[in-house]
Amino acid sequence: MQEMCRADRYSFFRTLLESGLRQGEALHLATDDVSTDVPALTVRSQPGSRSRGKVRQVPISSELASQGSLDPQSLVFTHSRSTVQQWWKELKPQIGAIGVTLHGFRATFITVALQWNTAFGSPKAGGSQQPRNDDAVLQEYFGVD
Repeated sequence: MQEMCRADRYSFFRTLLESGLRQGEALHLATDDVSTDVPALTVRSQPGSRSRGKVRQVPISSELASQGSLDPQSLVFTHSRSTVQQWWKELKPQIGAIGVTLHGFRATFITVALQWNTAFGSPKAGGSQQPRNDDAVLQEYFGVD
């Protein structure tokens, strides 16, 4: 996926895949929501949402952090939801993800997290021994080559 995606767009998709954030949550990340000391994102509910005023910490992988994708400038996504939807519409035929929605990234994150007990902790019995990169996850869960 990385080879077929512009860097600014890849950062957004990778953030969704590795954090389980909803599109709106990712689009509302502010510079102050990024922690590089302990790789994590602070997700704040938006006005009008059901979870008004709630804040949660979302761990992200050290791989994502070490690749520089945690630079606050690359996580402040200044695009609209419709723009992001258009990006995905253009990308999915290129990677063979026909029929996969952006919400599918959240479901994939949840599946992987359940296999690992926690998102990036130790694997459950019978689980993988190493966290996999985004391309491996796309291959297994979406059937993307």
